[in-house]
Order: sequence, then structure tokens, then C-alpha cells
Amino acid sequence: MTTKLLATMGAVVLMMTPGMAVEPTRELVPKEAARIVALRANVPVDRIEVAFILDGSVRTDSMFEAKNVRRVATILPIRTGNGTGERREMEFYDFYWNESLGWFTWAKRQERSGEVVYIWSQLRGIIVNR
Repeated sequence: MTTKLLATMGAVVLMMTPGMAVEPTRELVPKEAARIVALRANVPVDRIEVAFILDGSVRTDSMFEAKNVRRVATILPIRTGNGTGERREMEFYDFYWNESLGWFTWAKRQERSGEVVYIWSQLRGIIVNR
């Protein structure tokens, strides 16, 4: 399962990166990271605290490595199991960069119709690929 997810992630990033890897035109700053996480988590941006951002790279499989990756540590409200309250928890998000999306994070989800890829992008907002 993990291998399949990593391979899918590599394919998505590879398809979105035209040609050779290009360096980001802007650094990922806490305010922008919080805005994108707010889209993904469906919580108000003012309720999200960015604790830190780490530079790095990710090897998705033996053939592909994403070089412009940032791991963002956030503290945000999470609804409790019964839905009557919330508590603040630390969550980590990996952000990738390419020219067409800017900084983005993504997730693969299983829906009734099959697998769906959600992308939350600095430049294009929310993208849903069914």
C-alpha cells in the first residue's frame, strides 16, 4: 500500500513538473502555508499556527526524487470524535513546488466512484482529479 501511494505521488509530481526541475520563484512563508492548510483542513486561516518549516527533498521510489519540498508543522483545531468540541493538535504537511501550481500539498482519497486526488495549490486553489 505504501509503495503504491509513493509511486502515485511520484507520478503526480512528475506529471506536474514540466521538463527539468526548476527552483521555486518564491520561498514558502508561514502566512502562505497557513492559507493553503486552511483550504485543506477546512478551518479558518486565523486558527492555524505554523510552528516551523523545514527544507528538504523526498524520494518517492527508486527512480524519482522531488527536490523542492518543505515540511510544514502546524497546530490547528481538530474536531473531537463526537463532533461537539475541538482540540488543537500538531499536524505535518509536505509541500511541493512547481511552476504551474506554486507551492502545493495533495492527498489521495477513496470515494464511492474510486480513487480521487485532491490538490491544494498556492496559485490554483483546490483541484479535484477524479
